[in-house]
Amino acid sequence: MVQFDLLRIFTALEHFERALYFWYFNDKWPGEVAVFPSIAKFPNNEKADYGFRRQWRGIIQKASASMAELPRFGENQETFYYQVMPPDGSSGVIMLATFYGSATVTCGFVVRQPGVPERYYSYTNLLDR
Repeated sequence: MVQFDLLRIFTALEHFERALYFWYFNDKWPGEVAVFPSIAKFPNNEKADYGFRRQWRGIIQKASASMAELPRFGENQETFYYQVMPPDGSSGVIMLATFYGSATVTCGFVVRQPGVPERYYSYTNLLDR
């Protein structure tokens, strides 16, 4: 059985996410990034992780629904395309990368505001605007 190197996969996806941001906006993202791949698997037998898995799936589902009507970018869209939720100027950017029609990576770029507690930052909130 092949061992899934979670740290390596997420690090590679974060680099990909930053590159995609740079490609689209022609500028480097200076802040925090997060990736939510749809193909991530979590153990089903741990009750403590249920809320985390539910939130993870919720972010992925909400991103897909929010971007359903947005334009798709990419030259060979059967293989890869991406969509961008237009930034609102204060909270951040969400991008959705789709590979081979169904494997997605929701990319979150969050703007941190000085003095705002950590609990107020949510990728779900970015999708609610």
